[in-house]
Amino acid sequence: MKGYGWCFRKQNVLNVGLGRLDRHSLSGHVTEFVKFLKTTGRIALDMPVLLGHAYLLYGMEQPATRG
Repeated sequence: MKGYGWCFRKQNVLNVGLGRLDRHSLSGHVTEFVKFLKTTGRIALDMPVLLGHAYLLYGMEQPATRG
């Protein structure tokens, strides 16, 4: 995987995510990253389910097709 992960507090919210260049298996990689954060004690084991979405990197969007 080409990218990086982060986990930091943003006021009363925990911001957890991945920055990467490919969309393949994103949800599985997020799940594995959260497991890593839990097993290394960086987040609580009883943390609620994550809510979020993905952003497409600038310059990586697919060109529009004309029909």
